[in-house]
Amino acid sequence: MDLEPYDTVRGIFTEGGELYPGSGFKQKSHTQIAVRNPRCIRGLFIPVSEPI
Repeated sequence: MDLEPYDTVRGIFTEGGELYPGSGFKQKSHTQIAVRNPRCIRGLFIPVSEPI
């Protein structure tokens, strides 16, 4: 099977306990993005550690 190469991939990781009973949301859930093609990056930001 021939597939086109991917530029980006996103993964969802559910970790930790439920936020509240019966919740589908977990305490430590997070998303990771892998960018293989730098031309897909339109911009970036750098978080500040203290309020301005």
